[in-house]
Amino acid sequence: MNSAINSIYTKLLTCPDGMAESFTKTVSYEKLYLEEFQNLAEVAVGLEDWLERIYNEGRLHSSLGYLAPIEFEHNWLAQKRLECGLVI
Repeated sequence: MNSAINSIYTKLLTCPDGMAESFTKTVSYEKLYLEEFQNLAEVAVGLEDWLERIYNEGRLHSSLGYLAPIEFEHNWLAQKRLECGLVI
């Protein structure tokens, strides 16, 4: 593991929250361990792209009823609009 990854990984692992630990594992195995980064700037760009394209839009989450977060949010907003009588 190169130093840029090690630095990010160490910071993420210091969070005691179970959800953060699960997220850290997911990021590590699905992104960080699969690529070579030369510096923290490359890590930041790569993570931003992965979070938007894969984690938030494409990856299904069991805690969200096996929906992608973006799909879950759209469904939730549609339901709230219906509850408030704001059908568009």
